[in-house]
Order: sequence, then structure tokens, then C-alpha cells
Amino acid sequence: MSPLHAEETAIWLAENAKVSSAGILIPDDVGAFNLEMTDATGVTIGEKPPGGGDAKSLVFSGDQTSVFRSVIPFPSVVGTLKVELDAMIPIEADVEDATILRYSSQWEVRFIASRPAIALIVWHDSNIFTQVNVPIEYDKWSTITAEYTGEELIVTADGVTERLAAKDVIYQSAGEAHLILGASSTKLMDNIVPRLLKGSLANIRVTAE
Repeated sequence: MSPLHAEETAIWLAENAKVSSAGILIPDDVGAFNLEMTDATGVTIGEKPPGGGDAKSLVFSGDQTSVFRSVIPFPSVVGTLKVELDAMIPIEADVEDATILRYSSQWEVRFIASRPAIALIVWHDSNIFTQVNVPIEYDKWSTITAEYTGEELIVTADGVTERLAAKDVIYQSAGEAHLILGASSTKLMDNIVPRLLKGSLANIRVTAE
């Protein structure tokens, strides 16, 4: 599988997903990279979400001890970003804020439990960021699009759109990093507690340019 470049979009993570061996999830043939996981406990392949087709969902229990990461580094955003996905979050007493997708310290798509809502966050510096939220419903599949245009952040869920002007240009880290799915860091560590996702994701596509 060739390295991923910024101009190569079509990154599929969950469409036609199948487990090829313990702890490894591989997308269909048009996927741009595989996902690896050192411990698959707490993550399963679920049923098809609404809408038909062959897509299956990834179901996160919130108890996973590590998370999916891209085998091939993902390109840093230099101009625009677009994330498309379907998500369903269960209404349970212990549901907390959780990371859906995260790329280094540059951008993140996050579930906000207190609203509930989906947020797109882009960092401009270590302590400066822009965040925009759009509400979703618990226990219901939502179709979500999160975009960073270089000038503003736009999030749409089930036809409702929220947008906000970016405070500055997006933070540029050195080199490429791995895309993280289902938590804010790759492992549970004493000094870093990742925001573990509890819910289902499907039809995930990420475009970065």
C-alpha cells in the first residue's frame, strides 16, 4: 500500500469493514490505509446503519484499552479539511465527552455529552483553538459533516448547520502523524487519560488538503 499524500482523498475506514485477524480492521479495497489496534477488547463490528448499502458500524464500548490508529501517517491539513460520518451515541448515565477522530494537536471531531452535540475543534497554537458545535440526539443515527475551509469551521448534523470564523490559521506540526479513531490518544497512560468513545460509527471519510 503506497504512502498517503494530501491530494489523495477517499479515505474509507468503516465501509465494508471486516476483521481479518484479531485486533486488525481493514477497510474495503478503496481504503487508503489499514487500522491497527493492539487490543480489540471493547470494539466490535456492528450491524448496518440506516441507509442501506454494505456499510457496517464500529461499536465502541467505552472500555477499550487502546484505540485504532492509521498504519500509514495521515497528511497534515494545510488548506482544508472535510470529515463525513454517521454516528450513534447511546443515552446512558456514564456517557462522557469522547473523541471520534483526532489528528495530533491539529484537529479533532469530538462528542460533547452535556448538550449532546458534535464539535469540530482546530488548534491554532498549543492553547488557542476554534470550536463549533451542532446538536445531535441520543440513540439515533446522525449523518455528520465537519469542515474547516481555512477561514471558518462548519458542522452539519441531520440538516442543521453551525459555523464559526476561525481565530487564526490551523496549527502546522512538523511532519505527518497518525489518525486516531475512538479516543484522544493511542494508549491509556498515567498522565494522559484519553476521551474514550462509547457509541457507533460508520461511513467515515476524511479529506485533507
